[in-house]
Amino acid sequence: MQLPPKGSKKSLKAQLLQVYKATGKKPKELAEQPKCPEELEYIFHWWLEVRSSETLTFTELYHWSELTKKNLRAWEVDLIRSLDRIYWNIINDDSGTAANSS
Repeated sequence: MQLPPKGSKKSLKAQLLQVYKATGKKPKELAEQPKCPEELEYIFHWWLEVRSSETLTFTELYHWSELTKKNLRAWEVDLIRSLDRIYWNIINDDSGTAANSS
């Protein structure tokens, strides 16, 4: 919900918040949004920092972590790559092709 829908510069969440602010009525998509556990928010923010126009590779994550001085643990790498796979699966499903889930 943090990412912009195709053809938009604003995230879906930002658009829904704008509707809520203007109408005073909370859209169901906004009300039903699951909360990210506070302990894992940093992982999501790291993924937002490192993501690009293609699926993430271990090499990209390694170089990003070196440049930013973030010492990633193996489970954090796995989680970031999982977020990226989910993102690309959703993006590619819109066009009728599923992304490779390797």
